[in-house]
Amino acid sequence: MMENRLGAEKGRQSEVSRQHGLLEYTKKGNGGRISVTKFKRRIEVSGKFEEDTSALDDPGGGQGGSGASTHLKVVGPAARQKSLSEFDIYFTREYAKVNELIENGEAKFFEIKSKYGHITHSAIKRKIQTKIGGVRYYDLISPYGYGGPVIHEHTNRAKLISEFKECFSIYCANNNIVSEFIRFHPVFQNQKDASGIYDTTYVRQTVGTDLKRFEDTFQNEFSRTARTKIRKRLRDDRLSFHVERGFENIESFIDIYNKTMGRHDAAQFYYFDREYFYALKDQFGGDMMTISVRFEGRIIAMGLYFLSGDIIHDHLNGTDPDYLEFSPAYLLKYASMMWGVKNGYSLIHYGGGVSNAADDPVLHFKKRFSKHTEFEFHIGKKIWNREAYNKLCDMRGMDKNREFFPAYR
Repeated sequence: MMENRLGAEKGRQSEVSRQHGLLEYTKKGNGGRISVTKFKRRIEVSGKFEEDTSALDDPGGGQGGSGASTHLKVVGPAARQKSLSEFDIYFTREYAKVNELIENGEAKFFEIKSKYGHITHSAIKRKIQTKIGGVRYYDLISPYGYGGPVIHEHTNRAKLISEFKECFSIYCANNNIVSEFIRFHPVFQNQKDASGIYDTTYVRQTVGTDLKRFEDTFQNEFSRTARTKIRKRLRDDRLSFHVERGFENIESFIDIYNKTMGRHDAAQFYYFDREYFYALKDQFGGDMMTISVRFEGRIIAMGLYFLSGDIIHDHLNGTDPDYLEFSPAYLLKYASMMWGVKNGYSLIHYGGGVSNAADDPVLHFKKRFSKHTEFEFHIGKKIWNREAYNKLCDMRGMDKNREFFPAYR
């Protein structure tokens, strides 16, 4: 019989700074206990809450807002995330830092705390190669995956958003930021709060498996085709799957991931350097998981996942092209579903397709495991300096109204 290991338990996260997926926090003295609300579950974390005293690199950071206590804090990339109020791994400072390696820029983490609430925003600041009158300009983009401003707590949502807009506008003006492109988070729908700042557009669906809605997730979320393929493979004693907490088998994953990119003729961007994968391990460690499918002991498919709050993010996958006939990708989905249910998670989010087409084959495949669970994916565009934007387009001979954004790239 097949030995399928589902024993990697959902352990207690090791550090306060690792408590992703949190909606709010309170602190009670320097040595007190911190009360945290994590989705619908209440937990307590012992330890000290440290105020971030990182120096500001925003010349205008003390301006704007409705009171002297309001300011935009731009936290340097070397600083450690100390706040407990992260919704999701994609919103963290550490995730932005890792993505410097693939976005060719500098990670920036922005934060506002005022009487109206708490909002954060992470981005990659990229150099624009073309200078204007000898002056260097920059643009901002979400780290690979999802991003955008996210509200952690508020007493007045509208005024908090207004403060962010005013302070962030000052930052962009003082730091020669020309434009910004955001991929909003489909699960948290944070584009709703940002629609008064950015030009937001619905792009496509993303999908996932709801692990809480049904008594039998496999029967209700997986299509008949998927269930048939999976049952057939589960009867094959040559096949097994293995779930491992952490990211130890990096080289095996890189090898099989790159084979998949080659099979799909993927753009060079998607061939991530080894440094990127090792940085993921260093930053997130136990908040990651790998699943491998093996044929007679040989790894023929692997999946890399983020464990964030009650959500499992299906981050990257790879399949050995010589073993496609055994449908190992189906077993990856089955194993992640089974492990997630057993360990109390609420959702596996798979993302969307590789294009915006309704018949995108990648999205079509993912929908086989998502009969009832869909999300709307939005992007955001903002031109912070229209004069510089138009000038850059003219200098590079680009139509400033073309669909690609920013048009000068």
